[in-house]
Amino acid sequence: MRRIIVISESEDSNALYEKMLSKVYVNHYLRTIDNLYDTVKFLKQNTVHYIIVHRVANLPAYLDKIMKNKPEAHLIYVARNEDKDNISLAMRYKAQGILEESRLEKDLNNAVDLIASGESFYSQEIASLALNEIIKKDNDKTSGPGRLPSLKDLTKREIQILELILDELTNYEIAERIFVSPRTVDTHRRNLLQKVRARNTVGLIKFAFRNGLID
Repeated sequence: MRRIIVISESEDSNALYEKMLSKVYVNHYLRTIDNLYDTVKFLKQNTVHYIIVHRVANLPAYLDKIMKNKPEAHLIYVARNEDKDNISLAMRYKAQGILEESRLEKDLNNAVDLIASGESFYSQEIASLALNEIIKKDNDKTSGPGRLPSLKDLTKREIQILELILDELTNYEIAERIFVSPRTVDTHRRNLLQKVRARNTVGLIKFAFRNGLID
């Protein structure tokens, strides 16, 4: 059973979320809480798997109490697209999902499934804002000695392969496109990861975004 609580000061939240979740999850527990005091009390006394925060006036206070009382729970924040400060705040509190309010009904169940498998989920409208926040964190981590890698550190061939990776081509497809062996592409990919200090393709995407290869 997925135990889900919705923290919202909006009166119609319970019916809204019950409607969305019941379409997919027959076996689930849903509870809506509309104030900080009851939120803290409930978190202390109950098992919770997912915490959805939507339409609250004092977001920092709620996120702080959630982190202190249920750091193991999956946190999902529902935002308006223009709400950049709160989106950044939710990122800092390690929200695994940030959903755009206007797409809530389309994205919620998909987000819960992805988060359950260990992934994160950001609605399209706020994905770039979330990515900017990730990059900001990276910049903060490297604010001391040294510098972030840039396109100047890559060869023309490596940049070409990076662009093809961003187009979601496999090693085999890239090899056919540039007339080399898949093993050669794999070598270039490993060199790219090392040069841009990335552990996986997500790291390459972050590098590409930071250096203007992705708008």
